[in-house]
Amino acid sequence: MERWSNQDKLAETRMKHVERLVRETQMPVDTYSYEIMKKIGERRGHKKTNIWRKALIGTSAAALVGGILLGSGFISPVMAEALKHIPLIGSVFQNHNDAGLRRAVEKNLVAPLQQSVTHDGVTLAAKEMIYDGSRLSLVLERSGDGFTETFLGEFDADGRTFGAGKGVLDHIRFKVNGDERSMSLTSLYPVNEHTIIVKFNDARPMLSPGAMKGMDTTIKRFPDQFDLTIEATLTEIITPFSMTVPVKKNTENIVLKPSMKSTYSNFSLSLEQVELTPITTRMQLVGKGDIEALPEIYRAPKGDYYEGKLNLGADIVDEHGNRLKGLSYHGMGGGINFYEGVYYLDFMYNPFSEKPKQITIKPYLYEAITLTNHTVTKKYIPDLEFIVPVPK
Repeated sequence: MERWSNQDKLAETRMKHVERLVRETQMPVDTYSYEIMKKIGERRGHKKTNIWRKALIGTSAAALVGGILLGSGFISPVMAEALKHIPLIGSVFQNHNDAGLRRAVEKNLVAPLQQSVTHDGVTLAAKEMIYDGSRLSLVLERSGDGFTETFLGEFDADGRTFGAGKGVLDHIRFKVNGDERSMSLTSLYPVNEHTIIVKFNDARPMLSPGAMKGMDTTIKRFPDQFDLTIEATLTEIITPFSMTVPVKKNTENIVLKPSMKSTYSNFSLSLEQVELTPITTRMQLVGKGDIEALPEIYRAPKGDYYEGKLNLGADIVDEHGNRLKGLSYHGMGGGINFYEGVYYLDFMYNPFSEKPKQITIKPYLYEAITLTNHTVTKKYIPDLEFIVPVPK
C-alpha cells in the first residue's frame, strides 16, 4: 500500500472532520446527509476514490461542506502560524482570494453587522456581510480568553473537535426567516486565528439515490430581504450561540432565462438561467439522457456515489473569449446533483470585469483522476454549447 505523506494524512484528517460535521449537523430530513456520508465512509481507505469523495462533499447542497478543504484543509503549518498574527484593517473581504468579494469592497457593497452573543466568557460576533441574491458571504469572529486552537481548530484522528480545547467551531447551521432551509455551505475560510469567512447559497439539496420519488427539487431562492439566524456550537461551551442578522440584497442583477436546449448523442442539456451580478456569475443547467460509447474516464468511478454518471462541467466565456474562474471545486464552479435520471448543474463563477455583449456556455466532460494534481483535463462538447446575448 502506498505510504501517504504527512500532507496527505492531514488532508484525510480534515476530511473526516468535514464528514462528521455533515453527519451530525441538523438539516432537513429530505437531504439524506447521513446516508450520503455513511456511503462515503464505507469507502474510506480506497485512495483512488478520495477525489470523487471530496467532490461530493464540496458540492452537497444541504450539508456543511468542503470549502473547508479549500479554505483550511491544505494550508501549511507555517501559513497557519502566520494567520495568528495578521491584524484586521478595513474590510475582512478586501484581501480575500475571491475576486467578487474584493470587488464588493471596491463598490461599497459590504454591509457592517453589530450582532454578537456571549457564553462562558466567549463572544461570537457577526461582523460583515455581502449578499447579491446569488450567494451570501458572512464574517464571524470569536473573542475571549483560554483559547488553545484557532477558530476552525485542529482535529483528532477521527476528524472530531472533541478535546481540541475551548472555542473551536463544532457545528453551524442557518435559518431563513426562522425556517430551516436546504442550502450549500461552500466555504469556511480562515482569515486569522479568530476570524472566518462563511460562504453559502440556496442550491438544490443533494439527494440520495434512494430518495422518495416525486420529491420537490426546485430551488427555493433566498428572498431579496430576510432575517438570517446563525446557530453555532463551540467546543467546551454547552450553550449554543444563536443570533439573527438582517440580510438585504444591494446589487442590480441581470437575470437571463433563454429557454435554450442542445443535444449530443442521446443526451440533452437545457439552460435554465444565468444571473450576472457585480459579485457573482451563476449558471443553472439541467441534463437528461446519456452519451453513448463514452470512455470510462469521463464517468464517476465504480463504487462512488454517482457511479457511472457523467462527469459534467461547463465554462462561461464572453465575446472576447475571457473565461471566468469557478468559485469552488478546482475552479470548475461546482459539481453535479443527479436525481431520478436528471443532472442538475448549479455553478458559480467570478463576475465579469465588464458587462459582456454575449456569453458562451461551453459544456465539457472531465477526467476525475486529473483532480489529484488540482488540474482538470476537459473534453469540450461543441454540440452542447449555448450562445446567449446580454441585453444592453
